[in-house]
Amino acid sequence: MFDRLDDILEFLRLVYRSTQVPLVLLEDRRIHTAFYPFQMPADLAYICLMPYSLSPSSIDYLNKNGYFCGTVHLGGTGFSVMAGPVPTVAFHDKEIDTFMEDLNLDFMLRKDIRQWFHRVPVMTQAHFLSVLHLLNHVLNQEGSSVSALNDQEESTFNVEDVRLREPETHVVHTSREIESRLLWAITHGDQDRLLSLLHELRFSEASPGYMSASAMQNLRYTFVAAATVCARAVYQSGVDYEHALTTSDRYIYQMDRCENMLEIYPLLGVMMLDFCEKVSQVIREGDQSALSSHIRKYVQAHLHEPLRVEEIAEHLGKSASHLSHTFTADTGKTIRQYITEEKVAEARRQLAATDRSISEIADDLSFSSQQYFQTVFKKCTGITPGEYRMKKK
Repeated sequence: MFDRLDDILEFLRLVYRSTQVPLVLLEDRRIHTAFYPFQMPADLAYICLMPYSLSPSSIDYLNKNGYFCGTVHLGGTGFSVMAGPVPTVAFHDKEIDTFMEDLNLDFMLRKDIRQWFHRVPVMTQAHFLSVLHLLNHVLNQEGSSVSALNDQEESTFNVEDVRLREPETHVVHTSREIESRLLWAITHGDQDRLLSLLHELRFSEASPGYMSASAMQNLRYTFVAAATVCARAVYQSGVDYEHALTTSDRYIYQMDRCENMLEIYPLLGVMMLDFCEKVSQVIREGDQSALSSHIRKYVQAHLHEPLRVEEIAEHLGKSASHLSHTFTADTGKTIRQYITEEKVAEARRQLAATDRSISEIADDLSFSSQQYFQTVFKKCTGITPGEYRMKKK
């Protein structure tokens, strides 16, 4: 099907963009091109699967200690594609430690691996195998069964097992009018209107749909759908594309850690209000210069990294002094002040909507230490992070 290497790479890029499953193209057992959520100092799929690289099967998968990996060999070409690792459950510190011990990974990689499993979606076996079958079907023009690499039974994928059936239960869905009004409020940055609609929905008998027999799982699916729709909507309203998707990913990740429905419901509202605020900020920035807008977007997209004015200037192809002068003239504040304010604002959202510890939040926002984070937070808000969280309980 593919006559050129460029066509294979474009296909893999599309698969990665649509599934978020990390993919690596190998040529003669060496990495040719990788599609990852971010650049890693070590290739995890390569490390996981290289012990099995001589498997005679055209398509294999590995299911081990809470994660999947897979490989598809392009017959007679010297090329193969590695997929994963993707988690079968949400990876927290315990799972990450086990993963690192199994692969004898350097402790210095721990933060990178945590970010990896933070950004890669949790998948069921059927979902992951469907991705492998897609790769094999398109790249090899065949529909082979998948052989397990760790002494598990061979897995087959039958389309009849996953074909959609007519639902047995009729559900009155949330009206299209209410959904349209919610999206209108979000995409116009109208937080007061959004709060009113959320209050109205709270007492509505309508349902977002019947996607699972479990009410908890049904709410999780609803949350993911809402996050996806909101991210696309605010992107079309001018919010930076990567920032919109990253925000969606982070809320889904936090939702996945919730243990009951009473934790998920308020988080859903917080997420919508956050998206609404991002659009409101874009609207407020409308009268400012294009350069200041680029600075804001860069800061938002890299909020969880160490940020320096010199790095932003280099990225935008301007001098640091010109960047600082323009931004201060437009906003009345320095770039450093803006970075600090945005990091503290994100910290406030996490303190109110998550159960992450103060040290975890400080680390997530790349503060040099928990003590420095607490100092900055109190300077901006007048109270400590702990006091702020207590007020929001």
